[in-house]
Amino acid sequence: MGKIIKRFAVVVIVGVVLGSFASCGGGGSLKVDTGLEELTGIDSYDFTWVDGDKWKRNYEDFCSEDEKCYLLDGKIKEITLESYLPEELRGSCDVGGDLTIDDSTIESALEDGATIVLAEEDFEVFTFETQDGETIKSMSFYIEDCDYVRITVKT
Repeated sequence: MGKIIKRFAVVVIVGVVLGSFASCGGGGSLKVDTGLEELTGIDSYDFTWVDGDKWKRNYEDFCSEDEKCYLLDGKIKEITLESYLPEELRGSCDVGGDLTIDDSTIESALEDGATIVLAEEDFEVFTFETQDGETIKSMSFYIEDCDYVRITVKT
């Protein structure tokens, strides 16, 4: 019995690790369902691409316990947001990041039950310089307090 439990634990751990690597992108797409925060314990979902290796290694340090962070391996090409229980969103949904468009229109559309498609031109690449003179480029999107939204991120 003990061997079965140990094997199951190893299979689960390997599955989680491989799932984590798959969620990083790969030039493909990542699908996330926010579900209900009371059940998931997750308040915020963050999707970030960064080109600095040092920043990639420390990326997880920027996430809090109630936040799910996804490090993407390429720039955001498209994000689709599908609200499947819009009556649950009234006045609580918050989106943002490196957007070039007004985030309040996205929030209102989600609350109305619309499916939103954000294209690459709806984002800007954020560039900053570190203290040691390294130039870093990044692109991010976050969604908070938005229950029952399916998110597809294409890189």
